[in-house]
Amino acid sequence: MRIFEINDPYFAIVAAENEEKCMEFYQEEVADVEDKEDFKARMKELEMTVAITKVANTVSEKTNEPVGIHEAGNQVFKYLNDNEPTLLAVDGALV
Repeated sequence: MRIFEINDPYFAIVAAENEEKCMEFYQEEVADVEDKEDFKARMKELEMTVAITKVANTVSEKTNEPVGIHEAGNQVFKYLNDNEPTLLAVDGALV
């Protein structure tokens, strides 16, 4: 699995096998993608440490507090070994 950051139209961090599966998952779970080529061009692959840091700084839906580095690390490692695309973080406006 690879980890991708999307910032437009809505912020999300997605773990997926490749860019195509990431885009399909984003369309299903977050928002429609109007221009697929533009979307792929703006999609950014994250290194694991960067992904953990970004997820750690997002706010938990359950606690309304930052996720924290320990929980973020657990989430990222868990989903890197999964075969299904996963939403690791999403724009707060969509929650």
